[in-house]
Amino acid sequence: PAEWLVADPDPRARDEVKRVLLNRFGTMTHAWRLHLDSDESNHVVWQEFKAGLLKLEYTGNLAGAWRALDKEENGFIQLRHLDPESDMALGYFKLWCEKKFGTIVQAFNVLDGDKSGDLTYREFRQAIYRFDFSGHVRTLFKAIDIDDSKVISVGELMFLEDWSTSHLEHADLFELMNLEALIVPAAVKEKAREALDDPALV
Repeated sequence: PAEWLVADPDPRARDEVKRVLLNRFGTMTHAWRLHLDSDESNHVVWQEFKAGLLKLEYTGNLAGAWRALDKEENGFIQLRHLDPESDMALGYFKLWCEKKFGTIVQAFNVLDGDKSGDLTYREFRQAIYRFDFSGHVRTLFKAIDIDDSKVISVGELMFLEDWSTSHLEHADLFELMNLEALIVPAAVKEKAREALDDPALV
């Protein structure tokens, strides 16, 4: 059987894995998208997780770390297990785009008002607020801008077409048609609306 099936959860090993990923990639989202989740589906199975950490020469208790991450014993993990805030930002944005515009591509075409083919942080923030988006924009922008170019293109958004949001959809999001109230706490919404432009993103 796979090692994780007979392992006990090891929170210490889980935290070691997180440190290894952060030290190598800078952010958990970069580690997830560039290294662990090769098909950008927001699903990583044990074999992918193990291979990814072995490439980074991690020699700790991988099976125990996996069990500590996959508490539900689904047989896979998602970004939410490593970086809940970024996972929520990406998932909410995908659902918002599909509800508001139909598809990710159509959403980008509308948001890209000057038809330049890319959006700076300031353009992105202004555009999505114009259409009543209420999530945490800095977190979202950094999660999308995987090459750290400080601009995002439609190509950088395409991974969201296949990005799993099943853990969010189970919350009756579409039936209630109230994504903001369910996903983004009022305090976070207010903070996002009042936040000044981040100089690192402009």
